[in-house]
Amino acid sequence: MKGPCFEDIRRQHQQVLEAVARLEAALSRQRSASEAPDGDEPLVTALGNFLDFCESTLEPHMRDEEQHVYPLLDRYLAREIGSAEAMLREHETIRGLVSMLRTSCTRMRHGAPEAKSDVTVVAQDLALLLRDHIRKEDGVINPLLERLLREGVRS
Repeated sequence: MKGPCFEDIRRQHQQVLEAVARLEAALSRQRSASEAPDGDEPLVTALGNFLDFCESTLEPHMRDEEQHVYPLLDRYLAREIGSAEAMLREHETIRGLVSMLRTSCTRMRHGAPEAKSDVTVVAQDLALLLRDHIRKEDGVINPLLERLLREGVRS
């Protein structure tokens, strides 16, 4: 039985982690240069780049997992590690945080004073969740599924 290309999934996960690191670096630079002459523009640009990445890469990646990986999780590993429901809930939480980040970024562009702290909190929460989610997929779920598919295990 042929399954999803786990090498592509790992590569995409690495891209997500790199995008998260760039966002966190921009947040860190913003904190250390709070009175910079260019104001919030570097952070707004970094947020825009991250949100574009979420739309062009992260969202399609999550849809692919939902269509091709998580059904295998339910089929082969539900008894061992639980259903895909928890991973699907995490995807929904990720989507919600991306939406909140987009809203806070828009508010920041329009000068809302509390928006920058909202951006920081939401971005940190999103970064933590993405790292944890990827750790579970790359560290446990995908290697097990890959092995089962390679060995031709049938349900």
